[in-house]
Amino acid sequence: MQRIPVPVADRLTVQSARIVTWRLNAKLYFYPGPESEPILAAAESSFRKWLAEQGLIGQDVALSAIAAALHVHGVQRVEIIEPTQNMAISDIQAARCESFTISEGGRNE
Repeated sequence: MQRIPVPVADRLTVQSARIVTWRLNAKLYFYPGPESEPILAAAESSFRKWLAEQGLIGQDVALSAIAAALHVHGVQRVEIIEPTQNMAISDIQAARCESFTISEGGRNE
């Protein structure tokens, strides 16, 4: 039986992640058609799902990922007002969305 050496002098440092807060303000523009409320609700649900999966330590907040989450069936385009740029998150940080507003921007008639 071979013995595996056990480190004796290793020291482990536990450090909490630094939380970087951000807010979302976005407008959705819809294709012509039926009511926009179900589409808006689907976009919000999709964004909430993305938020639940996002926010790990070191995971950036990319505008393209936000737009993809909001771009559900019936949405023609997404205008992200805030944040204005991608957020680089370091390996000792985690991003947390503290609030979001998703509103109807209009229709392409």
